[in-house]
Amino acid sequence: MTSIMTTLWSGLAVGAVYTLVALQFDLIYTATKIFNFGQTGFLVLSALTSYVLLVEWHIPWLLTVIILTLGIAGLSVLQEFLTIRWIARGASADSHHWVITTLGVGSAIQGLALLIWGPDPRTVPFPLGRDALTILDGRILPVELTLIVVAIAATIALQLFLARSSMGLATLATAADRDLATLRGINTSGVATTAFAVGGALVGASTCLIVPVTFASVDMGQTIGLLCFAALAVGGFGTNTGVLIGGLIVGVLQAYCSLFIGPDAGPLATMALMLLVLWFRPAGLFSKAATRSI
Repeated sequence: MTSIMTTLWSGLAVGAVYTLVALQFDLIYTATKIFNFGQTGFLVLSALTSYVLLVEWHIPWLLTVIILTLGIAGLSVLQEFLTIRWIARGASADSHHWVITTLGVGSAIQGLALLIWGPDPRTVPFPLGRDALTILDGRILPVELTLIVVAIAATIALQLFLARSSMGLATLATAADRDLATLRGINTSGVATTAFAVGGALVGASTCLIVPVTFASVDMGQTIGLLCFAALAVGGFGTNTGVLIGGLIVGVLQAYCSLFIGPDAGPLATMALMLLVLWFRPAGLFSKAATRSI
């Protein structure tokens, strides 16, 4: 019973990692219909920078979180301007140039990180230590419990941002019909910039919680990015609650498959689940068709 509950907590914590990264993918996609592959590179950059700040320079943990939040948000906005908006000026309306440019940003950052830090993973500490807690007959590390709580809180905060704030409502209006939103006076370019800024801030803020679980490495962006896409496919794009549940489902599925079958079974089971969901419910388990007034 103890091992089953411990595995459940571990799976929920890993699922929280997928949720935190997937939320920013979903926010940017909702606002712009762009799947920003460059964010995986920013995750790598933020993770390895957190190692430098916390381990090598001994910067306080909270100050490190603030630095990464502001820094990655700024880089994300710069990316949106240079590789999407600026290039889009000479592209047709239905152009998908962003696929190449965002992939290029992610690859460039990972290549640069490989040159600077090398391929070896690095351990990043968590200020509350590694003494496990016992909850419901299962063992859970403080960073894992914090991850779960923060993932739920971030989901609620984003939901309130979209539903209650003027910028959130403008984001939903832009998602429903960008041209009509522009005619109604909504600054759709500002909506896109805000989405990139919030998405980048979320990556930077959550990095110091993610890397104590996953380690900081050059290839972590590709692995987590693929599993985040699986979480989005399962939960459904455009629904924060669905992203949360999808991420937790993927994390728990991987954990139990690794426990009962083997370490290689988790990714295979995740891909099988994603294909099943895409086959029977392409929009995701928790997506809803809805009409919005603009």
